[in-house]
Amino acid sequence: MENKTGKYLKYAIGEIILVMIGILLALQVNNWNQQRQITKKEQKLLFEITNDLIGTQNELKGDISTLNELIEASDSIIQYLDTIHYKEYDNSIFGIRMGWVLTNVKLYPRTIAYENLKSLGPEIISNDSIRFNLTDIFDRRLPRISLWENSAIESEENLYNSLVPYFKSIKSVEEYWGYFLVPDKFDEVSQKLYTNRLGLLQNNRKLLHYLYKTLLDQITKVLALIENDKT
Repeated sequence: MENKTGKYLKYAIGEIILVMIGILLALQVNNWNQQRQITKKEQKLLFEITNDLIGTQNELKGDISTLNELIEASDSIIQYLDTIHYKEYDNSIFGIRMGWVLTNVKLYPRTIAYENLKSLGPEIISNDSIRFNLTDIFDRRLPRISLWENSAIESEENLYNSLVPYFKSIKSVEEYWGYFLVPDKFDEVSQKLYTNRLGLLQNNRKLLHYLYKTLLDQITKVLALIENDKT
């Protein structure tokens, strides 16, 4: 009886161990499948985010180039107006650039993939550096850039509203630009007002240029991190 009882106990214990091993294996397989699905989602998101970042990167390069041209042309105009009497003003010297320098750039970043990431949870990105930089770009840098873009647009609108009586409309030779409002004449007050407000607009542009450049550098860094993370 003792031998039989011992055999039954060994058998029961063996069965329990086998069941536990089966359960652990099933859990392991289930965890592996879940992790594989998470990894697939992460890879898909990173692919979409990469495409969005490349699109934003290309637009940034164009905006930085345009800002450089606006800043350079505006500095020339401010220098010109600072050295002449208002009666000596000749709108043919700078021509349509007098109107063009009162325009602004605005970045339209691609954010759809990041919005998808937020809905799934940022922790799906396993690489801490990638996750940190993405959060910094979309939740900190881009809102700050939008704030200063709006400030530049407000400066432009204030300049227009202050000097509307002194402007006239000129058609651009390039059809896609349409018409520009350019100063037709100045008096002593309007010349100073135009110069001062264009200078304030320049300040906003130069800060935007810095913000755009630092954002471009960070996007380049993130794209490199994502590429390296594939290996």
